[in-house]
Amino acid sequence: MMLNRHLSLVAALLAGIGFASSAQALFEDNEARVAINDANKRIVAMQSQIARLETSQRAALAMSDQLNALQQQLAAISGRLEALENQAAQQSRNTKDLYADLDGRLRSMDGRVAKNEARITEAAAAAKQQAEAGASSQDPLAAASQNPQAASGAAEKSLYDQGLSAFQAGKYSESTAAFSSLIKANPKSSYAADAMYWQGNAYFAQQKYTNAAAAEERLIREFPSHQRVPDAMLSLASAQTALGKLSAASATYSSLQKKYPGTEQAKLAAQRNRDLQAALGTSQPKSSRKKTR
Repeated sequence: MMLNRHLSLVAALLAGIGFASSAQALFEDNEARVAINDANKRIVAMQSQIARLETSQRAALAMSDQLNALQQQLAAISGRLEALENQAAQQSRNTKDLYADLDGRLRSMDGRVAKNEARITEAAAAAKQQAEAGASSQDPLAAASQNPQAASGAAEKSLYDQGLSAFQAGKYSESTAAFSSLIKANPKSSYAADAMYWQGNAYFAQQKYTNAAAAEERLIREFPSHQRVPDAMLSLASAQTALGKLSAASATYSSLQKKYPGTEQAKLAAQRNRDLQAALGTSQPKSSRKKTR
């Protein structure tokens, strides 16, 4: 009996110990689950923060790319602007040189015209005397019909003088109209080449650069051995520069130098071509350097 009581007591003690152990184990499991849940929450929070950081980084990279693209566009615009400024400066210099050259030529021509007019006056007086001497024996209409070239030459000279006088007076539209009438009436006239030259310069003064270039090109093409050709080539290059055809203008200057070496026109062409090459050289390298950055 006594033994049974001891056994029952031992069993009860063992049961109590087992319950306490189970309770402690259960309590420790709950703490672990809470810790795991907290860890999971922190992991989720960190993942969310990482995602936000990655999004922000991608946005920053996109903005950086856009900034680089804008900087490249700005560099290209800056290079183009510099090229245009150089072209404008070159055009202004060429225009000033052209007008200075024209003024000198006009002054020189005024002297030659005065001499020619004196000769023409003398010749007219002599012709008048001859006509009066033979008037009694010759019909005036028959005389005029026998010398049509004289009448035609007088009309062409009149148109040429009108065009040149209008040019000197700054009436460029009237000047081109008179020269056009002369050239249309007789493209092979002895005044035609000079008329084309001054017509081109009158167009240039009106900023009609395409017409100016066409007039000078026609002179060069139809009268290749005329003394006006070197001057026409200078005027042609100025018109090409004004039109932005800088390579063509440079080629015209080079051609003038080769065909008429040692002349004043060739020297002037060499100087203008150097200025033109400098303008071309300053605009192109900068744009290429900016693109490589």
